[in-house]
Amino acid sequence: MNRWRRVIEQYRRVGGLMRGQTGKSVLGLLAIMPVQAIAPLLSAGLMKLIFDSLAHGAGLHDITWFRHEVLLLAAFCGLNLIVAVLNVANGWLTELQSIRVTDRVEALIQAKAVALDLASFEDPQFHDALHRAQFEARYRVSEYVGLLARLICSFVSAAILLAFLLRFQPGLVLILAAALGPGIAVSLRIASSLNDISLRDTPLRRQGSYLHLVLCAAECAKEVRLFGLGRTFQARADALRARLAASRLRMARLRSTRDLFTQATWGVAMLGASSWVAWETVQGAISLGGLVMYVQLLLKGSEYLKAVQASLAGLRENSLVLDRLFEFLAFEPRMAAPSQPVPVTPLETGLAFEGISFRYPQSDRLALDNVSLWVPAGAKVALVGENGSGKSTLVKLLCRLYDTGGGRITWDATDVRDFDPAEMRRHVSVVFQDFVRYHMTARENIWLGNVDLDLQDPCIEQAAQAAGAETVVQSLDRQYETPLGKMLFDGGEDLSQGEWQRIALARAMVRATPLVVLDEPTSALDAVAEADFFTRFMHLAGRRTVIFVSHRFSTVRMADHIVVMDAGRVIEQGNHADLMARQGRYAHMFELQATRYR
Repeated sequence: MNRWRRVIEQYRRVGGLMRGQTGKSVLGLLAIMPVQAIAPLLSAGLMKLIFDSLAHGAGLHDITWFRHEVLLLAAFCGLNLIVAVLNVANGWLTELQSIRVTDRVEALIQAKAVALDLASFEDPQFHDALHRAQFEARYRVSEYVGLLARLICSFVSAAILLAFLLRFQPGLVLILAAALGPGIAVSLRIASSLNDISLRDTPLRRQGSYLHLVLCAAECAKEVRLFGLGRTFQARADALRARLAASRLRMARLRSTRDLFTQATWGVAMLGASSWVAWETVQGAISLGGLVMYVQLLLKGSEYLKAVQASLAGLRENSLVLDRLFEFLAFEPRMAAPSQPVPVTPLETGLAFEGISFRYPQSDRLALDNVSLWVPAGAKVALVGENGSGKSTLVKLLCRLYDTGGGRITWDATDVRDFDPAEMRRHVSVVFQDFVRYHMTARENIWLGNVDLDLQDPCIEQAAQAAGAETVVQSLDRQYETPLGKMLFDGGEDLSQGEWQRIALARAMVRATPLVVLDEPTSALDAVAEADFFTRFMHLAGRRTVIFVSHRFSTVRMADHIVVMDAGRVIEQGNHADLMARQGRYAHMFELQATRYR
């Protein structure tokens, strides 16, 4: 009962994926099926009439008989033509629904990936599920629907033929049924084994995709060549391919075993059925035309029953793979929006971090340990500390990329967990050190920071000027309409790391938000460019609250308030003069950096 309930539930879910996408094509396929189902019986009946007429009219020169024979032949040819046209229509409608359903599934996978929070992308099991959904299950819905349609058509056709045979030759039905049962059982069992192998190999295929990326991607090309890593990664890829090849060979052997068993079973069945018909013909119970008809019905019947068997096996295999798709689509954000979110208002009072503790997924180490901090509205606050001290983690929590493990963050005394995460992010402008280089035009690269603007809005060029990206854009052949990045598309121009960083800064500044977060935004800029940027930025920021992470103390000393972090904790805070007077960690780091310049 549970198995049938599960099958019905999967049919319902597949139908949900198809809803509104393939209605006309499915209706067309359903309209074609009855004609395709009855056509073999009509064809066999016409063949019987033709051969019986030939046997009766042998040696005659009667023009009436000849006309009758020509009419029968014309009807037979006309029926075959209709069947051929319907087969073409079936193929076209099947391809139509395949394209639409595949596009629908791809859109659902993309929408689900975008809806999930950052923590999901740090979970290997999520990546396994995503890989199966993208590369194994994406095309299976249309294949599943096609197999289901083929099963229905083959079943209806087989049922009509078997009903006819049961009326006149019930022994033939028993022979065909005896061949069908074992074939279905073996096919379903092998389908489960194929799925188990495929499921087990998903991590290996992901590793293979990663090694292919390392060997072929532009971002890895320099190090692969400089360190001579080509042979090392090729050897690993070869070993991985050997393991995957062994699995594919095992799957091929299983499929060959299934096909061999099927052919052998149906071969024995057809031998028995044909012998039966031949004996009946010799005994005079069946005419010559009847012999031709029964042989044709047996061939068609076995063809339809084998199609039923293959469709059931295919549906079983596809249903197991589709479980992986629905497993991925069932993922939910770990940081869900509240049922009744509080509206986000412009920051008036300030931000408070109250006893924040946090550890990343799949990690036992605390990235933040009981951090408390107050950021007044309009303040310019710098976070400093060694790598791994928790600065970027604090920024990510503030941007609602993760949920706090302990404690809370408040925005004007409202817990940020009471806001819709997407709505809150619209009130924050961010530049991370690992910003994205979009292979789009310079204008679009900046506009992506605020897609609510018109693409020609003056704010885009104003943001470029504020970020110091105007000179970069003006140096390009087509200025703002120049595609950036020439590795993927023709006609593009690449930028230096520092120039890309200016574009990323402009992207953040085009969004007028009360809070601006900069996580080492100028790490690729030279000292002069960085000083110029921050001088202009602090002026343009006005009353906006700014939190920035930097390792350059010439920049840090511009902040109203400096927070020093170490091992996930706040160990010092104050302005530059206060912290230097304390002669603590901040003063020590400042002197170390200053010594290098001296």
